Amino acid sequence: MKKLFLYTTFVTLFLQQSDIYAQIDFGTVQLYNSVTEQPILNISDGATYYLDTVGDSLNIVATPPNGVIVESVRFLTSINEGRTESTPPYAFNGDYLGDYYSWITLPNHIGVPINFTVEYWSANGANGTLVGDDSFTITFQTNTPSSGNSPWIVNGQNIYYDSGNVGIGLQNPNAKLNLLGNLRIDHQSSAMHSYSGSGIELWNNTIQPNSPYISVRSFVGQNNKLFSYIEMPNQNSQLKIGSVVEFETNDDFSWGLDNWLKTRFKDDVYMDRSKLGIGTSLPDAPLEIKQDDDPSVDRGLIISEKNNAQKIYLHLADNANGEYGYLSLGGDTQLRGNGQISYFDGNLGIGTTNPGSYKLAVNGNIRAKEVKVETGWADYVFKEDYPLPSLKEVEKHIKEKGHLINIPSAKEVQENGIHLGEMNKLLLEKIEELTLYTIQQQKELQNQKTVNLGLVERLEKIEKQLRIPNE
Repeated sequence: MKKLFLYTTFVTLFLQQSDIYAQIDFGTVQLYNSVTEQPILNISDGATYYLDTVGDSLNIVATPPNGVIVESVRFLTSINEGRTESTPPYAFNGDYLGDYYSWITLPNHIGVPINFTVEYWSANGANGTLVGDDSFTITFQTNTPSSGNSPWIVNGQNIYYDSGNVGIGLQNPNAKLNLLGNLRIDHQSSAMHSYSGSGIELWNNTIQPNSPYISVRSFVGQNNKLFSYIEMPNQNSQLKIGSVVEFETNDDFSWGLDNWLKTRFKDDVYMDRSKLGIGTSLPDAPLEIKQDDDPSVDRGLIISEKNNAQKIYLHLADNANGEYGYLSLGGDTQLRGNGQISYFDGNLGIGTTNPGSYKLAVNGNIRAKEVKVETGWADYVFKEDYPLPSLKEVEKHIKEKGHLINIPSAKEVQENGIHLGEMNKLLLEKIEELTLYTIQQQKELQNQKTVNLGLVERLEKIEKQLRIPNE
């Protein structure tokens, strides 16, 4: 009983205070559609809002004025419902990361004036300093009251209205027809390939008086399959979405295949923070193409050019060793993954944009376990007619040139580099020349050894003869 008395006293004081000081002069308080997450209108003190106009999925959002530090907002009401929000947006019925919750208890308060006080606090949890507040009273009704004088004008079987904007589902329309909610247009024609009967057309009689510049419609294709169609004929742009069987072809595109999306655009088209799946409803990247079940036949992506038979292929392939990625850039340039053989037609530069006449030009270091070079060899050194220079000639050349005969100088190597195969041949040439010098020196040493042995024998005989008289 004590609690009921205190609550009744609080409501009475709250209603009295709201009636005297009701005003919205600090922040901005708006009625939001919790489905579209969009504001419907700014709340006015004493206003009545009709659910058949503003909708029944509602929330109230308060926004502090710019330049004022507000860390939390508290909502107080005369219907024993309230909330404190410490994270913007400050919503009376709460939100999750900007997704507003609907005011589910609103049907319990239809026709009842509801007094609100919105307090703006300098700290979280309605703590700190109260920096400002707004107070107002609003009422919700189910249906808009009927008017005795209809704004619609009847002309035969037609009805029209030309005095302002028409709103459906909202109170303040911003266009000739402003719709809040879903629009349904049923297909009327059952004729095969019929374009008439259902759709939306946008016309501009000044620029294009004889046909719509945007058409949105649907029709029935073969086997009673529905086909949706968006066309901008004057801009040469078309978007077709549907499930039909091929039945028409012209110079620009062909219609056909089951379950497909086909587009033709003249200007740039982009997708912002979205993923596009072709063959899959759950793409894992900005663009994912899922092939059919036979990678040895199906192709994921083909890039072609008008009046050019050359094409670029990107897809998964298959052979006895399993599936592998495949990229064909035309000609003999074919890149394969999963340990398959790849081909490259042309010159390849790594770290350089100018490989010149070299099939592979690398501006950097190369690491390999083995390199095979196919080139000429230096066995000509061992032929009898090879002009082996004497060691004196070699010594003279070194003194004059600073490097071996037929070997490039350090300056030449710095400026031009070396040809690996040619350099290995020249190094082998020097090794074979050294071998010949060694053989020649070995022969000379052997000859000198023979001479020395003869001298030793003669010396021994002389010594023997000299010792005999003394005996």
